[in-house]
Amino acid sequence: MPFCANCGEKVEDNLKICKQCGKSLEKSENKRTLDKNFYVPIDFSEVREAIPVGEDVIYSCLFTVNTHGLTGPFKEKSRKFQSHVLFTKNGIAYQVPKTKTTVIMKSKYLPWYKIEDILLGYILFKEGTIMYNFMMEPNTNYESYEEYDMRIWRFFFEFVPLVINQKKERKVEVKKIEQRYNKMKRVLGEEECEFFRTIDNYEDFMKHKPLLKKAMSEVAPNWGQEI
Repeated sequence: MPFCANCGEKVEDNLKICKQCGKSLEKSENKRTLDKNFYVPIDFSEVREAIPVGEDVIYSCLFTVNTHGLTGPFKEKSRKFQSHVLFTKNGIAYQVPKTKTTVIMKSKYLPWYKIEDILLGYILFKEGTIMYNFMMEPNTNYESYEEYDMRIWRFFFEFVPLVINQKKERKVEVKKIEQRYNKMKRVLGEEECEFFRTIDNYEDFMKHKPLLKKAMSEVAPNWGQEI
């Protein structure tokens, strides 16, 4: 089922006017430019309710979430679901199912310093004995796959420093993330890192992408095979 590009409400197939906001759903108007770093509307879900008072939303997007871990003696738990995620300068607000069988979601908030790892469009953290693996995904009502391809790199260069700085302020272990990021900067160079942090032209991005592959093969070989 598609979404309205104006308000994010789910709409019926072939519907021409959104019943929620009254905006046209014609394909020519169905994609629109949201505020910078908002890849679905902030009100796409109720997740904003989990953000502490006084914190401003700086990023809004969707993630596919995989969880795994132990819920009891030798009992493994694995789940997969979609979450709307909002970022602030201090943390992320995300969604998880309320129970094993329900599709009703509850919202939670996590400070950046509790992130276990942050990769290319991925966020990993642990809650109790459960590991959460968030993988960024596009919403084609708002961006093309080419735009998404560039965005995951902007995400990496924009938010990894934020995680590193907050972990250092809290005196939380950050060595693995920091070493990887510093090596990436050394291999690519500061100028090229800034290029990938701000790029929005796909033709230019593709001309530079071989440099990313080369850098990733040195910094994180598994990543280098994926891009």
